[in-house]
Amino acid sequence: MPPASEANLQTDLMGMATVRVAVAVPVADAYDYGVGPLGALPRGTVVWVPFGPRQVAGIVLGPGQADVDPARLKLISGCAPVPVCASSLQPTWRRHR
Repeated sequence: MPPASEANLQTDLMGMATVRVAVAVPVADAYDYGVGPLGALPRGTVVWVPFGPRQVAGIVLGPGQADVDPARLKLISGCAPVPVCASSLQPTWRRHR
């Protein structure tokens, strides 16, 4: 796993690292999630996140935007046991900024 400086992390107001995640549901935007004890998550990491009453898959797009109220910030539940998505595919992802 790359060092934290390469992991596209953003720190919110409470000092928790956040990342922007595109969730596998038909929504128009990506969402910020706290990484918690998982530590550095590079762009392209496939993760499980809480979304409403269920857990859904998502892909880390980059650093979080740090505009989420820390009291509402949810944590990534875990990483899927698959390799990070190929960097050659990453430029095709829609930017959610």
